[in-house]
Formats: sequence, structure tokens, C-alpha cells
Amino acid sequence: MAERSPGARQDRERGGVRLASPAAYDRWFDTGWGCYAFTVEQAAIGRAAGRLDGLRVLDAGCGTGRFTAALERHAARLAGVDLDRAMLAVAACRVQAPLLAADACQLPFRDAAFDVGGPPTDDKPTVTLEPPRDPDHVSSFLNIRVADIHAACQQWGDQGAEFLTPPTERGHELRCYMRDPDGHLIEVGQTTRIPAQDPPS
Repeated sequence: MAERSPGARQDRERGGVRLASPAAYDRWFDTGWGCYAFTVEQAAIGRAAGRLDGLRVLDAGCGTGRFTAALERHAARLAGVDLDRAMLAVAACRVQAPLLAADACQLPFRDAAFDVGGPPTDDKPTVTLEPPRDPDHVSSFLNIRVADIHAACQQWGDQGAEFLTPPTERGHELRCYMRDPDGHLIEVGQTTRIPAQDPPS
């Protein structure tokens, strides 16, 4: 007899979609097909997210915490959110991470509370991208040249950009630095004069 998916037991309803109870949904992952689905999905998450060791990770839509528990073994800090409090009650028996009843589209966390980035890809097979752990210590930054730095800073500031200082004169240029929402440092500069070149020897 074929095993039924977790949606086959229609004993609850939310948002117009009938769902299995949290306990039934969770038990399905102990069946043959459930174990297979979990293995496939966990591998897909691993490929998409890359190495998470030491990173701050949010499991949005964590459900009963099966994947949260797997992530918890690697992440430096982990939190799970789900709209369904009954699902979170099951997850709380499985993980130590904080669990919140919240909408993933309106997360109750400050910007950059969790790490974002990207795993290795075929054109950078050994490189993983992540925001700086300490925003005051960086190894590189993006440099943007603009025609009018004051107008650019005004426009970007109106849109929420954070500047470390106002534009300042630095020899042949005006310069300032801003941070993007992930904490990356971006230099903004306006050339005010071309530096004189040394005469040929």
C-alpha cells in the first residue's frame, strides 16, 4: 500500500488550504517516502546555502523543526519562525534554537541580523560570499564614482542609505563611505581635479 503524503490527512484548515495535524505531518517524515523527501530536500538546501558553519541562520517557515534541527548543528546562531504555533510546539521538542510565531514577510528582526551570501558556483568553485562579521574590519570595498557626490548622497540618504560621514575633501576628490543593508562598505567619490603627473625623466 502506498504511503500517503502529509496532506492526505485533512483534519485542519488554514488560509483555504486543508492540512494534516502537526503531529501527523511530522510523523510522515519517519515513513519511507518521508525519509526520502527529507534527504532530497536537505541536500538541495545544502547545495543552495553552501557551508553554514559559524553563520547566523534564520529558518523561515520552520514547521516542526526537522530542518531546523539539522541546521542547528552548524550555525553559530539560529532562529526559526512559522505562522503556525502548533507546528512550533512540535519543533520546540526538537531544537534548542529560539522559535517565534511570525510572518516571514514581516520578520521581527533588525536588518542584517542574519548572514546572507552565496555558496560556491561553477565560476567561483572555492569561494563563499558572506557579509563582514565585524563591520569595522573589512578587507575590501566597492568604489563608486559619481558626477555630483552631494546630490548622490542626498538621493541615496532619502532612500535609507547609511553614511559614515558627510563627503569630505581628500586632495583631488570628495569622498565618503556608506553601508549597504548587509553591512558591506561602499566608497563614493567625486573627482574634483586630475592629479598632476610627474614629468618624464
